Amino acid sequence: MKKLICAMFLLASLSASAKKDQPADTLSVFKLTIQPRGAGAAYISLHDGKAYDEKAAAAHKADLDFVYLVARDATSIKRDLYNLSGKDTQLPAEILGTQAGIVALSWDDDLVAKCKTVADLKRMTSTYTANSFSFYGNLANSASGELENKRYIFLDAHGRMGIFTAKLGANDELTLEIKITP
Repeated sequence: MKKLICAMFLLASLSASAKKDQPADTLSVFKLTIQPRGAGAAYISLHDGKAYDEKAAAAHKADLDFVYLVARDATSIKRDLYNLSGKDTQLPAEILGTQAGIVALSWDDDLVAKCKTVADLKRMTSTYTANSFSFYGNLANSASGELENKRYIFLDAHGRMGIFTAKLGANDELTLEIKITP
């Protein structure tokens, strides 16, 4: 009986130390390049790493997080990300429904580089609650259309949190460098 108890204690201590030695869950990291089409819109699924035009977006409605909209007038170029809650009346009814959230960040490159694991992300964003997130994020609103806000924290349509850095390309193309919980 003593041998059985000792063996159970040894097995329990070995499995506990093995758990301590396992690396923390790393964030999924990838890039997504989006190009607005048609009415100047691209529909984004951050957790799938895909972008859709308006026609294909309706078929993937449950997976969509945001729409990237580009609008031009005589004096400025406006670039926005909206969730699909319906607070933006410009969006077609057939794609409305998901309520992802977004908040602009002022993190520098070093801070983003340090965010590698789920634990890092939780620690670095612990002051944000579900009420902190907005239904839209403004990337740019200027004559040049250059990005004014480049980094965001988001809560996607499936409740996964992440961060992304936006980079502007040619012809309104936007590349998102995404770090998201697995």
